[in-house]
This record gives sequence, structure tokens and C-alpha cells, in this order.
Amino acid sequence: MELDLSSYFATSLGLVLLLLVVKIIMYKTTILLKFGITGLYVFAILILIRGYLPFDFYKINLTTSYYSYKILPFMREIIYRKINVGGKIVTVKQVMIMIFAAGWMWITCKKLFGYFAFNRFLNTAPPCHNVGIKQICENIFYTIFPREKEYNIKIVQSNIVGSPAIFVSSNPFIILPDISYTEEELKFVFYHELIHLKHRDFFIKIATDLLIPAYWWNLFIYKRSFDIINQVQELYVDYEVNRTLTKKGRVVYLKVLSKTAEYIYNNKISRKHVYALTDSQQLNLRQRLECIINSKGKELMFRGIIFSIVLFILSFTFIFEPSFRPTYDEMGNEVFEGNEELSYYIWDGTIYRLYIGGECVYTTSKIHEDFKNLPVYREE
Repeated sequence: MELDLSSYFATSLGLVLLLLVVKIIMYKTTILLKFGITGLYVFAILILIRGYLPFDFYKINLTTSYYSYKILPFMREIIYRKINVGGKIVTVKQVMIMIFAAGWMWITCKKLFGYFAFNRFLNTAPPCHNVGIKQICENIFYTIFPREKEYNIKIVQSNIVGSPAIFVSSNPFIILPDISYTEEELKFVFYHELIHLKHRDFFIKIATDLLIPAYWWNLFIYKRSFDIINQVQELYVDYEVNRTLTKKGRVVYLKVLSKTAEYIYNNKISRKHVYALTDSQQLNLRQRLECIINSKGKELMFRGIIFSIVLFILSFTFIFEPSFRPTYDEMGNEVFEGNEELSYYIWDGTIYRLYIGGECVYTTSKIHEDFKNLPVYREE
């Protein structure tokens, strides 16, 4: 298992393809319900895991190198080109790494600052003193969690978000905006938010927020990954709630979603990145409503889960690398760029590492045809 530029870019491409598959599945509610919401939720978790594993797996014969003979060699020539920066000679690659690291640190720090700032606000915000509301929340809590679990939910009433939301720090906070819910509707509000707590969805959100900066240069991952994973989680919570509902309860739950969406629309409140009951995107809400109405309560989850696992494994199977062909001298003899005495393979028992001019240029499971005459050394 190794990390290099090729495996990192392959991971970026793999994430884009996996996220696009999720978008296709969610494009129509009929396709989504056939695939299975549980399978889609598992798929979202696997996508996050894939992002945190930007490695190749040559040693277990999972990863295969696919070689580019024009584009990637040309790009490699550019990134290893030397330039003068303030009197210091550096390569384009070194400059790119510095820009990448600066962007990564800046976005990560920005997200962490937002998290801690919001946490400070909630800790200083006045808590809800309505005994009835607090009692409803506690009653719902113990319908989800066992009695021996400590009830430590803090309820804050604030319009900083346009929808009921949950935020987890040392204690979970449930945030209630000024929406006139009935007691029956409040039960479903708390049930929805506490299911998020049960699923540990807030920590998945943090994992997503910390992953995005690592691929900040990839605009699709940067712009779309949070919204896609968030929508999947909301669909899964709706599915969990819906499984326990009677026909009357389903009507009340749908009314809660509609009332919340109406409040957001009328007050023009933009949603913050916390786990909320609904959001301001009418298309996403409409899909959630359709899933609740059309869901039969049971689904063939294994089909979607197996499909998700297969795609997850396949995302590790490819890496694109530049092919290094020898050049030719005036006599037509093959010569290599760099010092040929420093060009060789190192075999570690599983994979070969090719060195050109003393520099490791790529790894492969078999000796490339263009370099079959190079010496092979065993790794000591």
C-alpha cells in the first residue's frame, strides 16, 4: 500500500465517479427506491472511506497501472521543469505542492473555525426553559435509546438556522427556530434529530468537512460532495422514521416537513451546515416527500449494498501513469534520459519500482516492455 501522486489523483477521479453514480441513483425517486435507501447510505459511507484511502494496492494485485504515452509524460515534463522563484531554483511540482498545502490548510482552518465559533454560540445561547418541550424531547429520547443511557440533550431556541437541527460537541444541542409546531409535531421533530444522533451522522459530517479540503482543487468534490452525502443521510433518517409510522403519523411527519420548508421560504433563511430537518432546496425536499409517500416500509437492501461494495472495490483497481519511452541517438541506439547506470528496477517481492536517473518514476506489477533490459535488484 503506497501513496504517491498517481494514487492520489486516481482517488480523486474515483471519488468523482462514485459521487456521480449516487447522483444518477437519486435523479429519479423510482430508481432510488429500487436501489434501496439503506444501500445508498452504505454507499455514502464507502465514498468517504475511499477518500481517506488515496493509496495503491499492488501488493495484493488489486491495482493495475494504465499508461499514458502522450498526455501524462507531457504533464510530468512540465511539473519537473525548473523555474526561478525569488532567486531560488525550484520545480513546478514543488510550487504546486506549496499551493496545494496552503489551500488545504486554509480551508481546513476555516471549517474548524466555523465549527468552534458555532459551538461557542450554542454554549452561550439561552437554553429552552419550556418544561413541556423538554419533557417531549426526553420522552422521545428514551424511545430510541436504552433507559441506562444518560439524557444530556440541550435545547436552544434560535433563528440562526431556519430548520430544527442537531449539533454535537461535548453535549448534543437541538436547535429550534421560531416555528409554531404542535406538541404532536414536536415529537416528530425530536425523533428526526435524535435518529441523526443515533446514527452518529454529525461525525460523518465532520469527516466529510475534513475530507473536502484534501481535494479542494477538484471543484466537483469541493462543491457537491457535502450536499450529496447530506441528502443521503436525510433520506435515510426519513426512511428510519417512516418505518415506524402509522398512516396518521406519516401525515403529521409530512406536515412537519412542509411547515418547516414554508418557514424557510417565507423568511429567506439560508441553511447552515448542521444536520437540520429540512433545507431550502425544494428539489431535495420534494424527493424526500416522494420517498416517504411511495416507500413501502421494507426494501431489498442487499442489492444496493452489494452494488456499492463492488463499485468501492473497483475504485481501487486503476491508476494512470506516464509511460517513459527511451530516446534514440544518432546511430539509432536506444538511450534513456538521465544516467543509464542509475536506471534500474527494485523488486520487493510483490511490485517493481522503476528508477530513471536515480529517481523513482513509477511502480508496476510487471516489467514494462520498453525497460525489459534494465537490471533488477532485490530490495534489501
